Amino acid sequence: MHDSDYGTQHGKQEVTSPRNVSFFGDLLITLLIFLLAGFLIADMSSFNDRVSSVYQSIIEIKQLKVATQRYKSEFGESPPHASSPKAIVDHLNRVVDAAAVHPDKFPHDLSTLDEREVLCFWLDGQALKDVSKRHNKIFYDFEAARLKDADGDGWSEFYDFRGACFVLSDGEVLLREPRTQATLSSDQLSDRLLLE
Repeated sequence: MHDSDYGTQHGKQEVTSPRNVSFFGDLLITLLIFLLAGFLIADMSSFNDRVSSVYQSIIEIKQLKVATQRYKSEFGESPPHASSPKAIVDHLNRVVDAAAVHPDKFPHDLSTLDEREVLCFWLDGQALKDVSKRHNKIFYDFEAARLKDADGDGWSEFYDFRGACFVLSDGEVLLREPRTQATLSSDQLSDRLLLE
């Protein structure tokens, strides 16, 4: 009796040849590598889209900063944030040499103007047009498709491609994230990209 006969007589099964095991093992490993590569490529594409849209937002923040600086060089002071209708009217009285700018000259209630809307209010030239025919300068050309009136007060907000809203807070242009409501500068957005 041979050793191989002894193994089959006691219920042990024959071992397949090492060549078959190696082939199927290699095939399985190859399939797993292709599967993982597919997941990695899809994830990289998603990451690149995210990075691209954040960089676009950073560029727009910088462009809006330049527009607010142009406003300041034109009128000698920065556009005020939406602290109160009186502060807005006082600013307009100083910059347009109007005898008496009154809140009634505006198409919507100034008391509802907030930091999300104040960029559009000052930089698209509408605020100045409402009180003075001489001043019709546009400091930033907002893309109409990305203007929204989310709170229904008649004043528009400007959004980036990801749904984050640009705001003017204490003279600085920032971006308010939609999920967290965090307000970020362009430097903070850049830092966030490095962490992802």
